[in-house]
Order: sequence, then C-alpha cells, then structure tokens
Amino acid sequence: MADRRLQVFHAVAKQLSFTKAAEVLFMTQPAVTFQIKQLEEHFNTRLFDRGHGKIALTPAGEVVLGYAERILGLASEMDVRLSELTGEIGGSLMVGASTTIAEFMLPSILGEFKSTYPNVRSRLIVGNSESIENRVLEHTIDIGFIESLSHEPNLECEVCCDDELVVICHPRFPLARHKELTPQKLLDHPFISREPGSGTREFTENYLRSAGVAWEELPGEGAFYGPKIEYHLKDAIGRTWQLGTMQVDFMMPGRLGAEYVDEHSQRRHPVMLHRAIVGSMERFIGILIENHAGALPAWLSPVQAVVMGITDGQAEYVAGVAKSLSDQHFRVIADLRNEKVGYKIREHTLQKIPYLLVAGEREKESGSVSVRLRTGEDLGVMTVAAFAGRLRADLAHSAR
Repeated sequence: MADRRLQVFHAVAKQLSFTKAAEVLFMTQPAVTFQIKQLEEHFNTRLFDRGHGKIALTPAGEVVLGYAERILGLASEMDVRLSELTGEIGGSLMVGASTTIAEFMLPSILGEFKSTYPNVRSRLIVGNSESIENRVLEHTIDIGFIESLSHEPNLECEVCCDDELVVICHPRFPLARHKELTPQKLLDHPFISREPGSGTREFTENYLRSAGVAWEELPGEGAFYGPKIEYHLKDAIGRTWQLGTMQVDFMMPGRLGAEYVDEHSQRRHPVMLHRAIVGSMERFIGILIENHAGALPAWLSPVQAVVMGITDGQAEYVAGVAKSLSDQHFRVIADLRNEKVGYKIREHTLQKIPYLLVAGEREKESGSVSVRLRTGEDLGVMTVAAFAGRLRADLAHSAR
C-alpha cells in the first residue's frame, strides 16, 4: 500500500495547485498542506517553490515525482494481483464523467456497482469532456466517461451506449410543440451550445455537419459558466445595444484561489457576481448623447448655466454671479471674453448649455440676470436668487 503522503504529493505535483489537489483527493486544503509539510520534513528538503500565488517543483521535487509515479504504479498493480488471488476486489476507483453523464446516467450504475463490489471505494469527479480526458492522461482518475470519441492517441476508447440530443426551450417557444426535430428545423432558430471542450458540443457539431446543415457560430454571444442578466437599450434610431449585465460566475473564484470556511469547517469556493452597471462607458455615453441629440437635461449636463456680460464693464459682476451659483453646487461658468454678446449666445446655444444668463449695466445695478434657454425662449429678467430657485426646482423635477 503506497504512502498516503506520496499520493498527496503526486496530486499536488500534477495539478501544481494545493486547491485543485484537494478537490481531486476529496480533502481539505489544510490537510493537503500538512501532508506535503510532513513529506518535506521527512526528506529534510523543500519539494515545491511557492511564490506569487503559484507553485513549482524544486529539483528535489522532480526526483521525488519520478519515484512516486513508479511506486504508485507498482502499488496499484500489487492491489490488482492480490485481488485476483483472493477473489476480493477492493481499494479505490476514481471515476471521471462529463456533466450530462454524471447527472443522468451514472448514479444508478454506480449504485449497482457498489452493491456488487462493496469493498471498492468509488469517487466521482465531474467536468467537461476535455478536462476528463486530461485527468485520465494525468493518471488522476482511473476511468472516464465522455459523450464522443477521444482524439487523444494515447487513450483507449470504447462505445458503451447510445444517447440522444435533447433541445430545451420555453413552453411557448415555437419548437416546443414538436416531439422530434430535424437538423434543418433546429437551425431556423438561434440556440446555445455547450462550452469549447464539451463532448456534447462536439457531438452536436458533428451531427449537424453530417446532416449537411450549415450553421454559424456567434462567439461571445453566450455565457457558459453561469446565469446572466443583460440589459439592452434602444438608441435614437431603434438599434438595440447591450449595456448593463449581472453575471453569476462559479469558476473564477476557484481559479483565483478564493476560499471561505463554512459552518462545517470545510473550505469552499464562493460564488462571484460580475456587475457592469452601464457596460461600456463609451457606448453608454454615446447612446445617451445621441438619444438627447446633445441637449442633455439640466441635471445631467456638464455645464448647467453660463453667465456672460455685454461689455467688459460687467466682467467683475459676471464672475461674482458665477461664483455665487457655483457655491450653491450648480455647474456654472463665466464667459468673460471680449466678444459681442450675440456671438457668445449663439456659441453657447450650439453647445446646448441649458441656461444662458446675460448681464448688462441695468442687471448689474439691480443684482439680476436676463435668462434665456438654449431653445431660444426668453424667460425675462430675474434676481440671481430667483434663478437659483428655478434651477434647483428644475433639477429636482428632472432627476425624478
């Protein structure tokens, strides 16, 4: 019987990850770390270099790996030979299966197997077909079940049963009324297939190809690692754009090594939520500006009001009005250029600034401003305080 520490070391060396080794061995990560530490103390040398979230075998670790593979192989062979002599089959059996097979086909088979061989401890690892093939090649599982024949020349494959492709759709979807579908009928509708590396996906593609049906792959149009909510908005001419998303991710936390300890003192990977409130900021701003034709509402406009004088004689007063409004947290600028007031009004109207405030000598003496809208509407003369009240009410109403 092989030393358990060697089994743990072999799994860590093959996975180059304590977390993944723990999953393969059905152990906690602290237990894996403890076994490796004991082995390093036994040999009085480091077997792994650790740093920057990664591990690598040391020269001593490479030597130990070579011997570990031979020792584990001989131990497995010894178990088989002794079982043949005694007639009692025992030990462990590591089984790998793709998701569909593991969920729908293997439970009853493994139950029957356990009844026939009660001394065999069988354990199941689930992944897509590509990952199961890799685990068989790495000798981390004894046997694998996948949906289609392997392309790996070093693996021996046998067809053990037939299955059928199942289309899942909403009860009110047009295909729901059909009991069976031809490939041509299926291709009349967009559909989501499995992720690259999935045996189901490969089988589906081969099936459609053999039926002479031309299909089009839309990369990036599906999320294969968890449920996803997308928000689509229409722009000014009716085109639809994807913006905000909420994505559930079961895979990335494991790849990042993120863990927590649950109520049973077991280490678990959390579930990650990806949230993009507006998606691409550039796309969102572009749609927003296009939708309003550049005339953003006052609460959203980068500049809410511009104050300008008729002559240089009002420059100090104009600057004071702009500062007074800015101090009240309005976005206001002062135009103190030595230009004709008509020119400045036209320029700021084209810039679509919501409010244009003009001050001449009369406005300066009375502490007021002449107010215009970017639409050209003249609101007349009002005190600075009255304008501030109007702008405040406008912002409160528009932001609701």
